[in-house]
Amino acid sequence: MVSRFIPDSIKYGSLVAKAAADDEVPTAGYLQEELKKMTLDPDSCTGVEDALLARLEKRSSNVKLKTLRLIKMLCESGSPSFRRDLQRRIKEVRECLHWQGEPHPTMGDLPNKMVRETAQQVINLIIDTAPHAAAPPSGLGLTPAPAPASAAPKPEPAPSMPSAQSQPQLQPLP
Repeated sequence: MVSRFIPDSIKYGSLVAKAAADDEVPTAGYLQEELKKMTLDPDSCTGVEDALLARLEKRSSNVKLKTLRLIKMLCESGSPSFRRDLQRRIKEVRECLHWQGEPHPTMGDLPNKMVRETAQQVINLIIDTAPHAAAPPSGLGLTPAPAPASAAPKPEPAPSMPSAQSQPQLQPLP
């Protein structure tokens, strides 16, 4: 296998560089999945984190936006240690809150605004201490408590349809 001879830092950097390329094309799903798998290994997780934070240093709105979206995706569905490690290194993400790059030729300041908004979403996600589980733990004998009767939504009455008997009968014309 050829990738065995490539230093890890170069491997992570090149994968992150492909995923956060300086263009307007969305990041390919297979690259997102590969990065997600890499965060499950503690050594790889740190390398991916370093490479992503290095991409935030670039002066391109496209690169910053893609990198922030990747960080957001990895915080939501990657390894929990990725999110925990970013809590200690949130400074680089916070710097994106004040990003003011060159205006886009057709979209104006919109890409810069998207960078700032995505940075805020990422910070909220990183700081949020609630676990991000897709489903409640199973097998622990936990069942959800029933909702109180006062909180249950009241059923709306069904609209009444006129019956065939209430409609006037039409008589044939002579």
